[in-house]
Amino acid sequence: MLVNDFLHEFELGEWKALFTHLIRILYASNADLVHEHDARQIDPFGRDTIRRFHRNVSEMKKLAARDFEDILQCCIPVFAGLLPSPHNADISKLLFATCNLHALCKLRMHTESTLRDLEVAISNYGRLIRRFASQTCINFMTYETPKEVRARARRLGRKAADSSQQGSPSDGGASLSRPRKEFSLNRFKLHALGDYPSTIRLFGTTESYSTQRSELQHTKIKNWYSRGSKNHTATKQMTSVDTIERRLRLIDQEVNRILSFETKSRQSEIEVNQPLKRYEMAKEPKRKLGLGHFLKTNSGDPAFELFWPHLNDHLLSRFRDDASEAEENSHGHGVIIKDNILFRHTHARFNYTTYDVRRAQDTISMRSARRNILVAANDTSKTHPFWYARVLGIFHVFASMEGSQAGGLAMKRVDFLWVRWLSLDPRWKGGFKQQQLDRVNFIVNGPAAFGFIDPSDVIRACHLIPDFSSGKTTDLLGPSSVREDDGDFKYYFVNRFLDRDMYMRYRGDGIGHRETEVRDVIGIHNQSEDSDSDVEITSKRTDDRNEAEYCSESGSDEESLMTNSDSGSDGGEDEYSEPDEDGGEQDIIYDI
Repeated sequence: MLVNDFLHEFELGEWKALFTHLIRILYASNADLVHEHDARQIDPFGRDTIRRFHRNVSEMKKLAARDFEDILQCCIPVFAGLLPSPHNADISKLLFATCNLHALCKLRMHTESTLRDLEVAISNYGRLIRRFASQTCINFMTYETPKEVRARARRLGRKAADSSQQGSPSDGGASLSRPRKEFSLNRFKLHALGDYPSTIRLFGTTESYSTQRSELQHTKIKNWYSRGSKNHTATKQMTSVDTIERRLRLIDQEVNRILSFETKSRQSEIEVNQPLKRYEMAKEPKRKLGLGHFLKTNSGDPAFELFWPHLNDHLLSRFRDDASEAEENSHGHGVIIKDNILFRHTHARFNYTTYDVRRAQDTISMRSARRNILVAANDTSKTHPFWYARVLGIFHVFASMEGSQAGGLAMKRVDFLWVRWLSLDPRWKGGFKQQQLDRVNFIVNGPAAFGFIDPSDVIRACHLIPDFSSGKTTDLLGPSSVREDDGDFKYYFVNRFLDRDMYMRYRGDGIGHRETEVRDVIGIHNQSEDSDSDVEITSKRTDDRNEAEYCSESGSDEESLMTNSDSGSDGGEDEYSEPDEDGGEQDIIYDI
């Protein structure tokens, strides 16, 4: 039995076809929108989670499947505001449903709950893709993009050259026109989406039989080829490069064996291989700052107006059990800092457990824009599970409380982060139910705009994408060293589709994750409005058990590890069809 090939069927198939037609729509609406689309630059994240987009995305030159995945995960804010209403809202919801379906299909651990959500996501995606084809696409006269025209010209040129060599007539000199390109739903890759829930139940998660691993080897071969002369001796040259690299690896292994660990290590660097620690910072950073000189140098900066009162409150709350006592003494000198020295760090690493019980690590750097974090919300409203902040500084001090028995001799190292807080936009509704990303903005300069937090309270780093359509403003903070000269973006979108672990933190039910309290997974929509559907996807449910299934990378052999039933735990009916009373199987119809 053949399994689904998610890389070619969805990332290089369904999503690439949708993205290509969206670019055609931008050209049909206004060619300048394509340039604006390409100008909306997004910061990378992690080592390889979101890579930097070096080329114009609309050209789609030399893009691999991983590049199309990065484009999908970041596309919602980029397309926002480019097209008029109601097309802008419809496309935004369609892209959200595409990201949701992509995330569920690529989970490395599935339960019956996530599989039911996958079935719902398939149905929801089918409803929106039909609406896109029938209501959005018909309003635009779409033609081939310039890239498609050039590609067709090259094909005709090669065909004309081959025909001339064989002595047959050719029409290669005919002028090229731009034919109409309409969006079609008659694609096998679209119909294959309905097989994913049953395939995962039978064979395990898509990660265990994905072609992505073999496709990654293409990058190595292409790298070898680019380093040669690219002629008839290319194979011999690539073999030589492989031999040289293998010998260099052996030499490097021998050198590492001879050299002692003490010779290679540097005390100023962060210690490595400490996955059980909550966070990691350098023991002895090179840069030291005098607290008085630091505050005097930035005395005119509005971001530093309450730096010392906030720091004093934070250190007091770290030394005392009751943070309210620290607030009462906020203007007193309740903390003694050794030599009034701040130790500044450039990097910090945060270790966390992912939803599939693995250890992972996020790094923030003061030398780049990748320094946004999320912490658990500490309010009673429980409207959102997280708070967001941008790290402005990574510090540690040696301090003690004034009046302690040991006086100024009992100094303790205290690590802390200086942050600028962001708040949820109250006029914007985000979430799975609304099919919108959450939107945040920096707090207006005041006592609550800046603060300090314990690094151990950081859950992990997060990816904030600017709301390009809203523009920038200088009203949130005056001229300061902590913002750009032209101001801050008015709003930022929180990328909940950054990776599978981040997705599960918002969805909930991740092993070891904090309970989100707010569960708003998309439900089955009323299909009456799409009763004229001409596309259906049929799949069979082959497992009639009610117990939760555990589908890990090793396949369906691990299903017995979870036996707690979660069907009907919400008091409602299951989203999928139950078997017939005689024990037979019943077809599930995914209305796409």
